[in-house]
Amino acid sequence: MTAPPGLRVEGEVDAGTRAAFSQVLQTAVGRARQDLHVDLSRLRHIDLGGLRVLAAAANALDGELTLVLAPLPSRLRRLIELAGWDDVEKLRMGPEPAGHDREPWPDPWPDPGPGGEGHGEPSGDTWVDGGTR
Repeated sequence: MTAPPGLRVEGEVDAGTRAAFSQVLQTAVGRARQDLHVDLSRLRHIDLGGLRVLAAAANALDGELTLVLAPLPSRLRRLIELAGWDDVEKLRMGPEPAGHDREPWPDPWPDPGPGGEGHGEPSGDTWVDGGTR
């Protein structure tokens, strides 16, 4: 059995790699004659701009074609849902990778341990009721 046409994305998609990711995805979209599958199981990080690239690619597909994100780790599924792009008509979210347990969200402010500043507190500006302090 051959794999469906598509791409496997590995590593990170962020400001430094987004343009190249967008170009590769646009090329694949332009060549697609059937649903385009994007394997995100080895993606370590994607920023909001990278998610926008995926949504734009889905919308750029011809006719009834869809962009299928599969396998799709649960943490990325949650990000897409939080961004509100789970209802993009031409974007379909597939199953999680085989053998994947639900991945926990990393703690953004881990406990610094003995002698550290604070206890799980963010550093820098804190957003409070529409402003920073």
